[in-house]
Amino acid sequence: MTYRRQATGTATTQLGFTDNNNLWVRGNSGGNAVYGNWYKMWSGLNDGAGSGLDADKLDSHQGLWYQSGYNFGASQGGINKPMGDIFLPEVLGEDKMVFENFYLNDSGLKYTLYVPDFHVSTGTGGNVNNGGTYTIYSDVGATNNIGSIVVDGAGVQELTHTSGEIYSLITGTIAFVGNNTNANIYVVGPNPGTKWTVTSSNLISSGSSTVIGMRDAAAGAKLQVGKASVSTTPTVDFRSSGQAPEYDVQFLISGGNTNNGNGTIRINTGDITVNGNTMWHAGNDGSSSQLDAHYVDGFTQSTSANANTLARRDASGHLTVNDLTGDQGIFQNTGASILQLADGNGVNLGKATTNALSIQGRNSASVGYIRFGNDSNSFGYNGTYLNYNNVTFRSGRVGIGDTNPGSPLEIVAEGNASSATAFADFRDGRSGYGRITFGADGSSSFMTFTDTDNDMGWQLGADDNDQSWFAIRNFADASGALSTSFQSNAKVNAALAIYSATGRVFINKGSGVSTGSGSQLMVGGSVEASSQLKSTVATGTAPISVSSTTVFTNLNADLLDGYTALNLPYLGASVNTWLNDDGGQPRFYFGNNSHTYFRTGDNYYWRSDNDTSMGSCDGNGGTWTFYSGSDQTQTSYRVEVRGQNGLNIDSDSVGLSSGQRSVVLRANGDKQWIDTYGIIKRNRNNISENISINNGDNCQSIGPITINNGYTITINSGGYWSIN
Repeated sequence: MTYRRQATGTATTQLGFTDNNNLWVRGNSGGNAVYGNWYKMWSGLNDGAGSGLDADKLDSHQGLWYQSGYNFGASQGGINKPMGDIFLPEVLGEDKMVFENFYLNDSGLKYTLYVPDFHVSTGTGGNVNNGGTYTIYSDVGATNNIGSIVVDGAGVQELTHTSGEIYSLITGTIAFVGNNTNANIYVVGPNPGTKWTVTSSNLISSGSSTVIGMRDAAAGAKLQVGKASVSTTPTVDFRSSGQAPEYDVQFLISGGNTNNGNGTIRINTGDITVNGNTMWHAGNDGSSSQLDAHYVDGFTQSTSANANTLARRDASGHLTVNDLTGDQGIFQNTGASILQLADGNGVNLGKATTNALSIQGRNSASVGYIRFGNDSNSFGYNGTYLNYNNVTFRSGRVGIGDTNPGSPLEIVAEGNASSATAFADFRDGRSGYGRITFGADGSSSFMTFTDTDNDMGWQLGADDNDQSWFAIRNFADASGALSTSFQSNAKVNAALAIYSATGRVFINKGSGVSTGSGSQLMVGGSVEASSQLKSTVATGTAPISVSSTTVFTNLNADLLDGYTALNLPYLGASVNTWLNDDGGQPRFYFGNNSHTYFRTGDNYYWRSDNDTSMGSCDGNGGTWTFYSGSDQTQTSYRVEVRGQNGLNIDSDSVGLSSGQRSVVLRANGDKQWIDTYGIIKRNRNNISENISINNGDNCQSIGPITINNGYTITINSGGYWSIN
């Protein structure tokens, strides 16, 4: 079909139709009758792949807009990690990409959200600012809250594509709700407030550490594994068998410091070789490793005692050294002469029996001695017994000063036999600690108990020279006990002295001790017992003999001059007879099998042990008064309570009776209340007496009240009666 564009002239346009429903167009310039080429017109029927359609814009965006990695696929569409605005690699054929530099970065939970076509902070409706916190949603309608983003201090960037379109980048830390990820983010913004559509969200580096980096450096291409400013353990795994669950060979890198080359490398592998040759390490060296080195720690070996060489046994198995120094030595020989020391007058060391060392003289095998430090005395066996200085160990006995002890421990005094320390001295050398000594004074032996502070001293022993007394003596200090003669008058001034011939015991009697007859126990002072003092002497002999007539305070006796308490003459047990005091005042009357009466000339008073009065009964009117302090009486009331908290009726001391308390205040037998605390008041509902309510009387009753016939309640002027 030809269409003429002018009323006159030759300018025309032609439309052509094909059998596959495509439309083509061509035309001429008007002055030239020659037509140009045919051009296909695109529609929804013939566009798409292979159509040859070349548009100026795609989805309203210039082609350059799609060269930005942030517009290269939306994360919501399943691309969880958009290319970002970092690079677009050169693609060389199928499955091949070329990078000038390639890095994989550590991420954490920091993301960059891409918002196209808007500046979200300063643009129209802008409301996203640095440092703010905003809600993220997984739906376009912003109803499904999936978390929040805290924007970095400089996290909002408002930029413009090279194609002219504006956009915003929002960088911050995201806290997701549930199992959501950045692939779920569709909308971000304040709540309430304008929301912004997010077309991609990129998990980014924290900016501090590179995990893997490959770059073309000036000194040659480099492969870097690890983080620049965070301590980690980079690992490189190699898989060759196709069977290992994780790796067949693994490299682990750790350690290091601020200087290059100070880290360590660990290789997890079955074997390491160089051109098929074994490499030795701590795991495969040692015996049977076939490692052959000429030097060991920089030294060579020698069979002679040469300086700075390693000692090696000769062909006969002998080892030659000058001086041998070591912390351990093992000798397999089992004889008594394993190690020979010094010349013919030295000693042989060996094994005597299981777990026993043998020391024998090389001059005489029947003796053996050992000496410690610079001590001039030797400890050892002389062929008969074991001895050190004047201490002998023989036949299971110990002798001090005796080489043939006859008892398990025998001490023979040396030097001054009268010394308090002639035999033994047991002490603690520290200040303030005790000391026990064994000594002798002539034929008398004794012990002392003292202390190193010299403020305590006791002697204990038998005085054989002074008629066989056993004595315990105390002293003001330790020096007194250690220096005072014991055999002469040990019994005098003794705390305890026992005469062996009679068994008489003297306690603190001083010079009052006696070898004659008398009491078996004599005490120079008071005797105090926490339990009973018992006498088993037969009747007819007084169990206690006293010289003093002074009153025996607190003595409680069953009999007094043979009388029991009830049969004492001055308070007889007579019945139906008043018992008088010494002044003639009747006090007590015991009715035969009946009452007991008290009688007084005036009033009754009750007092405690501290002589404080606590109650009285007036002798004339029988009025009772309860109080505390000095004697008091009153005659106005039958009972009066003074002080403390007054009179208290313990209403709940017994249980309820018919639902009411019985222990209450009563008036002529009637309860004044029926509960525990007097809350529920009670009075009768009828009156059968004549009563006058006088001036100044304010009265109250609980109604209803019935005034019975024949009775009158008179309310005088100024009187008041309320019935509730």
